[in-house]
Amino acid sequence: AMALKRFHSGIMVHRIFGLAFIQEFCTNFRRNDSYFDNYSLASWLLSSSVLHHVYMPNNSQPHPELIKKSADIIKFLAEQRMLTCSCIDLIWNRLTESFKSDD
Repeated sequence: AMALKRFHSGIMVHRIFGLAFIQEFCTNFRRNDSYFDNYSLASWLLSSSVLHHVYMPNNSQPHPELIKKSADIIKFLAEQRMLTCSCIDLIWNRLTESFKSDD
């Protein structure tokens, strides 16, 4: 709960720290082979809209450090077969928008 609270902070350093904690949590769960725990964490990540908050931060560009830290979360969701098409579309659309605006 504290990690999510920090992640939703308006201060970028807190957001990065919160996401780093969530990332580490995913890594630790991946090492543990308990399906129920992994399923619960993946469900929580989706219901908490973690990826949405990484890639759609208040209509501004996604922060590069948050994008880097989200990679393990994306891998975790994919391993649990819970990476949805809407998650993939969100990531793809937001990143391609970023590249187009850089041109």
